[in-house]
Amino acid sequence: MKALFNSPARRIGSLLTVLMVSLLAANAYQALHRNVMPHESNPSAAARALAQAIDEPTHDSGAYLAAFVASRHKDLEAMALYESILANQKGYDMDKVRQAFYVTLHADSVDASFIFAERILASHQASPTLKAEAYALLAARALRKNDIPLARQHAQDALALTDKGLSTDSMMARLSQVILDWLALPHKKQVLATWATASGMDAPFFQLQGALAQRLFPQPYHNPNEAILALYQRVIDAPNPSPYGFLLYGDFLWRIGQAQNTRALYRTLQSRGEPFTTLARPLLQDSLANQPYDEAKQPLVIRDAKQAIAFAFFWQAYRLDSGAEAQAHPLSYSAEKLNLLQMALIIDPLLAPALWLKADILQRLNHRPQAQTTLATLEENPLWRQSARGKRLSLFLAENKLDSATALLEATIAQDPNNTRAQRQLADLLVQQQRFADALIPYSHLIDTDPQSQNDWHIFYARGVAFTEEKQFQQGEQDLLKAIELNPNAARAMNFLAYSWAERNTKLPQALDLLKRALTLRPNDGFILDSYGWVLYKLGHYEKALDAISKAIAINPDEPDIRDHLGDVLWKLGRKNDARFHWQKTIHLITDEQKIQDLKNKLNAL
Repeated sequence: MKALFNSPARRIGSLLTVLMVSLLAANAYQALHRNVMPHESNPSAAARALAQAIDEPTHDSGAYLAAFVASRHKDLEAMALYESILANQKGYDMDKVRQAFYVTLHADSVDASFIFAERILASHQASPTLKAEAYALLAARALRKNDIPLARQHAQDALALTDKGLSTDSMMARLSQVILDWLALPHKKQVLATWATASGMDAPFFQLQGALAQRLFPQPYHNPNEAILALYQRVIDAPNPSPYGFLLYGDFLWRIGQAQNTRALYRTLQSRGEPFTTLARPLLQDSLANQPYDEAKQPLVIRDAKQAIAFAFFWQAYRLDSGAEAQAHPLSYSAEKLNLLQMALIIDPLLAPALWLKADILQRLNHRPQAQTTLATLEENPLWRQSARGKRLSLFLAENKLDSATALLEATIAQDPNNTRAQRQLADLLVQQQRFADALIPYSHLIDTDPQSQNDWHIFYARGVAFTEEKQFQQGEQDLLKAIELNPNAARAMNFLAYSWAERNTKLPQALDLLKRALTLRPNDGFILDSYGWVLYKLGHYEKALDAISKAIAINPDEPDIRDHLGDVLWKLGRKNDARFHWQKTIHLITDEQKIQDLKNKLNAL
């Protein structure tokens, strides 16, 4: 059971006990063990087995606990399944329907969320706010199907709720008004004027939407509307301006030939961090090279009302991502942001900023598989590919999925063989997996083709390690010496080279000198002290070796190689009982069967 519920086990154990006693029959606990424990490593299977083990036709306890298990494992797919079962079992319970509505929406089970939205609208128990969200979702569905009259009707229905308790400045009321405004685009100029003066509702939001409207204006760009420029400037001058505003403003300035101002905006955007640095870099490069404007390269291109409405939903979610209230209540705000983002993506499934923010929120909520799926979709967009892959890589590494991380980097290099960053990441990852022969290929490619890598001591150090581990000692020695030449303070390289000499009983005086240099740089490094003591041991200076390795073991008491070396030194000094103690302790610190057998042979020889 502890393995099933993992780290939250202590916190939720008492709650589970209460649930089992109050909801289940006496044999339910046995059913839980019998059916769930075989699926400990698979939370979805565990949740399903739990429901099958203890559910009854007239009882919802199985689905309830299955949903509970799924939520603890951050498994959105299983959560959506069992929350839907609960909502269907208790269709009169609006709390269950509301929960199923949100969870299915977050889990991309949008067809199910549409059904729950319709049930919410048919209920007398649902609040005006919940009904407004349901109308917004159905409006998004209508827009996806290009059913403009139905989308307009749902937006009007949502606004009509203001007579029944929905605040006129609530998020869904504002977004419903945006839908109606954008669907009235034959009157674009009046819409823009309305937004420009909408200071009483949410000025920055409507200002940016007004700025977006210029993309649909028919007038020639060589005679820009001064009001549009003024709107953009207000967005940029806001206390916490949106990076997206910079992108849009730069796009507009580039169109009208103001290259210098365009470059200034993109330079500012580059300092905003990812993903904006990645987005701004190619735009800035084209601008500096005086390349003609190319709309296909723009990260945000609003071509019609549908895309504008999708962006409006995204933008509201983006604004929720900052602010003191959002920081104080991150979980509730994250759920609200996901609602808005999913509506945006129902309208425009490839809206890149919405995909990026959705993946970021899912990652923060620890829903990593769904974050990966979202990022894989975003990866299809060339402008966002590098940022999406970087985020996917960090997720794989956080889960210790090294094979998946390696495959992602290999795919990146296959698509872009000159991607030096990916080559470096792949090589380092292969070394981490002890795939030294494979790591030699990208390291060598970097050294042969990249001038910057040819002066990077770490790459020579890493390749030297890989050569040495592959018993290509001459090449390894050359690389390690090169690393030390490039960085005279590279104590790690000195230590590895000296230790490799000691292990092969070669160049021991040079190894001792190299380790003395390393110790002047890092006098309290247990691994360097161990290497120094090991070289002394090889030279027959056992008392000095004992002093150095004893200091090393005090710093790294659980390092098996150091403790093994200490046993060897003690044995040479005739202190066999002490040697036995350290060798026995080493056996408990390692899992390598060959090393364990070698230590047992030493013990048997005493």
